[in-house]
Amino acid sequence: MIHVKVMAKPGCMCPQEDPKAVPVNDTVGVDVPLTPYYRRRIADGSLLLAVNAEDVKPTTASNKKVFAAKENK
Repeated sequence: MIHVKVMAKPGCMCPQEDPKAVPVNDTVGVDVPLTPYYRRRIADGSLLLAVNAEDVKPTTASNKKVFAAKENK
């Protein structure tokens, strides 16, 4: 099963599929299986896919040129 890290939308809390589990908040990402329940919550905007800071590459001048070139094609 595929797992994703999710967070609640800002200012909200969202219950997890297991009612005994702590609700997902807007400050800490939670690793969850990508079940139909979580797919619906992501689709309706209650949950957002969380991204680790180390997974995001900083934008540099050279990256901007590459992305601009791809967009112009």
